[in-house]
Amino acid sequence: MNKTTVKLALSGLGAFLGLFAFVVFFFIYGNNRAGVWALFSAIFALAFYHITWLYKTGNLLQWHDVESLDMIIHFSFFVAILSTAVMTWYIFEAVYFKEGIYPISDSSQISAVWSFMCAKWTFALHFAGKGYKTEYNLR
Repeated sequence: MNKTTVKLALSGLGAFLGLFAFVVFFFIYGNNRAGVWALFSAIFALAFYHITWLYKTGNLLQWHDVESLDMIIHFSFFVAILSTAVMTWYIFEAVYFKEGIYPISDSSQISAVWSFMCAKWTFALHFAGKGYKTEYNLR
């Protein structure tokens, strides 16, 4: 099992768990903040899966040119910084107001976890895009 296969398996799992968490937190527990961040996390895990799959199958340059890879790289970096800032806010909020994890519908800690997951996938997408762009000698 090579690294690319592991990346595909983890990003597929991340997308599935993000979608599952979206349904659970948004619709069952009513924690809209955590649910939306879980959905964003799933979307960016799927985007990471997409470009990794295209790279593995050798079709990356057929689907994406330099401009679209640059857009993916820059947008994912912007969302990664935003997700990290929001995660920091949620952690501050939980510590400053001495919030517990319960009630789940108002938990800043759960929202912090899912904004971290979104930051993780967006940073992964950013660096994967940069790596693939460098590997193909695109400027």
